[in-house]
Amino acid sequence: MFAWAWSVLIVLICLLPYNPPGPPSDLPLDKLAHFLLFAGFGTLWLKAYPRKLVMIAIAGTVFGLAIEILQSALDWGRMGEGADLAADCIGLFFALGVGVCWGRSRRLGQG
Repeated sequence: MFAWAWSVLIVLICLLPYNPPGPPSDLPLDKLAHFLLFAGFGTLWLKAYPRKLVMIAIAGTVFGLAIEILQSALDWGRMGEGADLAADCIGLFFALGVGVCWGRSRRLGQG
C-alpha cells in the first residue's frame, strides 16, 4: 500500500504544473529530490516484494523515463532532463543495493 502511495506522490510532484518564482538556482536540490523520491520508491517496493529485485529495478527505471518523457510532452512548466533520469536511477539503485545488503546481513545474523 505504501509503495503505491509513494508512486502516486512521485507522479504528483513531478507532473503538477510548476512556475518557479525567480531564476533557477545553482543548487542541485532538484536532483536531490529526484534521488530521494526514487530511493523511497525502491525501498518501499523492495519491502513489499523482496524477491522481485529485477522487476523493481526495471519498473523504477521505466517509471523514471516515463516521468521525464511526460514532463517534456506536457506544457506545464516542467522540463524532462537526462540528469533527472540519472538521479532517479541512482536513487533507485542505491536503495535497492542497500536493501539487498541489509537483507543479507540480517539473514547472516540469524544463521
